[in-house]
Amino acid sequence: MVEWVRCSAQDTTPAAWDQLLGQATDANPFQSYAWGEYKRRSGWEPERWQAIDEHRQPLGCLQVLKKQLLFNRFLVWTPGGPVIGFPNCHGQMSGALVSEWLESFRRHHRLVYARFSSHHRVCAEAAAGLTRVCGRPSVPVTSGYTIQLDLTRSLDELRSAMTRKHRYYVKQSQAAGLTWTMGRSSALLDDFAHLYAQMSRVKQARLPAVELGSLQALADQFQSNCLVLIGYQARVPVTACLTLRIGDKVFYMTAATGTQGRRVSAAYAMISTLFDVLKQRGASRLDFGGISPDQPSAAGVNHFKQGFGGERIQYLGEWEWALTKAVSWGANQAMRRWLR
Repeated sequence: MVEWVRCSAQDTTPAAWDQLLGQATDANPFQSYAWGEYKRRSGWEPERWQAIDEHRQPLGCLQVLKKQLLFNRFLVWTPGGPVIGFPNCHGQMSGALVSEWLESFRRHHRLVYARFSSHHRVCAEAAAGLTRVCGRPSVPVTSGYTIQLDLTRSLDELRSAMTRKHRYYVKQSQAAGLTWTMGRSSALLDDFAHLYAQMSRVKQARLPAVELGSLQALADQFQSNCLVLIGYQARVPVTACLTLRIGDKVFYMTAATGTQGRRVSAAYAMISTLFDVLKQRGASRLDFGGISPDQPSAAGVNHFKQGFGGERIQYLGEWEWALTKAVSWGANQAMRRWLR
């Protein structure tokens, strides 16, 4: 038996929600309480749900971001969810969980479209269950692949797992006299925003906007679980990254390297330094963020991330439910325009 319970704002504290989330193997910052509150500034309203069995044990949890449309209709977007990696939940239950949640949500809302993006490791049983309820979107937002690194290994083991070329670049950039500063101060966020803007101009590519106000809002919500690491050369910021933490897992969210940093391969030293920093802070795993194995345009990013020796993992990935085929077509066309 599966029962979905909506968690009211009065009954669910940030600590209680994240403690529940932390019990699952597929916990991620996009399902954290802080992320939901961060997305409010973009017009999304977070709604949190918990699935329990007949013994009141957790089977799943789901933080949906909902947006009201015309005529009191709703669409929902669920980055990182549903979270189903709980001890009492099995892969074949995925379809029933999503089906029951859709039914529960639709009792209270006129839902027209829902998109899920699971961070659970792909398995045949879970995918088969979801196929009975949802379909694959024709225009996905993410590739469904990532690189994960085991930070319980020693620094020597982590370095030896890198490719020979990556080890060379790490050594070369470490000799460039870089100094490192970490934290989440306004000054660091400002340096990050300027460095990212510089990188965007140089690459002349359509990159996701990263503004100081957005970075500050993210840091304010995640507090100590947000970490910015910046490398300086002669007091000039040359490379930087921002990570978010949930439990003992850290997610590499965004990064930037300027022209001066690229000359000395500073990003390689940054990742090596990040390993050391995260290990000192007790993190056990680093999720390096998405890679796109099938996209030639992403070859540089793929090469950079894979060269550090992590494990390539495929998620269950993106699924959609739509009231009609026309709604699905319209939603995917809108996503195509947004991704251009």
